[in-house]
Amino acid sequence: MSVPTLENASLVSLQERRLLSHPDSSKAVYHLVLDLKNSNIVYEVGDCIGVYPQNDPTLVKHIVECFDVSPSEIVWDKRGGHEITFRQYLLTKANLGLLKKSLSEKMHFQENLAYLKRENVHHIKPQDFIEDLMPLLPRYYSIASSQKEVGEKAHLIVGFETTPSEMIGVCSRYLCYDVPLNQRALSIFLHKATSFYLPEASFEKPLIMIGPGTGIAPFIGFLQERIKRTPFQKNWLFFGERHKDKNFYYKDYLTSLETKGQLKLDLAFSRDQTEKIYVQHKMEEKAQELYKWLLDGAYFYVCGDAKQMAKACDQSLKKIFMQEGRLTKEEAKERIKTLRKEGRYRRDVY
Repeated sequence: MSVPTLENASLVSLQERRLLSHPDSSKAVYHLVLDLKNSNIVYEVGDCIGVYPQNDPTLVKHIVECFDVSPSEIVWDKRGGHEITFRQYLLTKANLGLLKKSLSEKMHFQENLAYLKRENVHHIKPQDFIEDLMPLLPRYYSIASSQKEVGEKAHLIVGFETTPSEMIGVCSRYLCYDVPLNQRALSIFLHKATSFYLPEASFEKPLIMIGPGTGIAPFIGFLQERIKRTPFQKNWLFFGERHKDKNFYYKDYLTSLETKGQLKLDLAFSRDQTEKIYVQHKMEEKAQELYKWLLDGAYFYVCGDAKQMAKACDQSLKKIFMQEGRLTKEEAKERIKTLRKEGRYRRDVY
């Protein structure tokens, strides 16, 4: 199997871009539909799509203007092993968040651009300049659909912070605002899941999913797959975000499944009350029932933030084992280890 590169990526079209969050939300979250026709991409739920982003064309134009050359000046792409124009290299190959290795990784692009102008770099050869740049790497997004449900399409959920204090995500900006619709202009590849998937045995057991924010993405695919294959199996989703009226993604779909008895749904909207409530708190509220599901062989999946949420959910799971199973802390830890060894506790955290 070849290593994914921009040169051997599949070109697909973005068929739909729909805002899931409220327009007033500080986080814009979009539902994207990719048309996979002619791409030969066949995926399973739990897989990811790797996306090769492009930098902002306006910012690339400003950089080129700092040099005394034409945008079509030819440079050598050492990593790709071929010639490419200076403009195209900056657009598709260079991490412009790091114009100099000595600059802070968190420095905003405009500050880097000001640095170029201040240093009067027009005397530097474009070839020398690009060799000091880090590569623009692909970004990975969990697929939010099942091909059993959507056919030759793949759905993604992409979040873009709109508050001024946030760093601008190159790929999220590109997907949410820049990629034209219905043109084969998006370079992608399939990244197969190594552990975060639904094993065959899981379809005969209940499924517990913890997916706050855009961490809900793979679980939309899981639900589509399970409802197609085992429509009467038990599914339980814990979803959380900031505000119910602004950030309840896929509300109609999830509540319709709940009404049909195909999904148990617990919600945690952290900013809708004085005391913040998160998914781990909802887990602890439902400790007795959650413990019973696990005793019945349920599979337990967590997707989303690794820094706080995933750790908190792990701690809550330990508490539930101690409380409901009357276990010591060490015994609860061992029970969680056993769940992992059995493949019944799986995480995709980042």
